[in-house]
Amino acid sequence: MGAFMEDDPIAELQDAETGKKMREAIDAVTADLLRNSARYPASLRDLPRLATAMEKSVKAGNYKDAIMRAGQLEKHIEPYAPTDEPAQEAKLTIRHRIRVLAKITE
Repeated sequence: MGAFMEDDPIAELQDAETGKKMREAIDAVTADLLRNSARYPASLRDLPRLATAMEKSVKAGNYKDAIMRAGQLEKHIEPYAPTDEPAQEAKLTIRHRIRVLAKITE
C-alpha cells in the first residue's frame, strides 16, 4: 500500500481494490458501532456517514470535498478504539485513506 501511495495518490484513490477495502472498512466500523453503541460516545455514530461521504467525493473526483470530509473524519476517528480485530483493521484502512488524501494537498 505504501509504495502505491508515494507513486500516485490519485491513482490509489481511484483503484477499485482500495475502494472495495474502504467499503468493507465502513461496514466493519458500522457493525462495531451497532454492537457496542453503549461503549462509544454519540459523536462516533457519524463515522460511517463521514467515511461514506468522503468516498462518494473520491468516486466523483471531487478531491477538495473529499479532503474536507477527511479532516472531519480524522477528528472523529481518533477517539474511536474498537476492540474486535475487523474494526481495528477498518480504522487503519480509513486512516490510510485520509493520509492518501493528504498527499494530494502537499
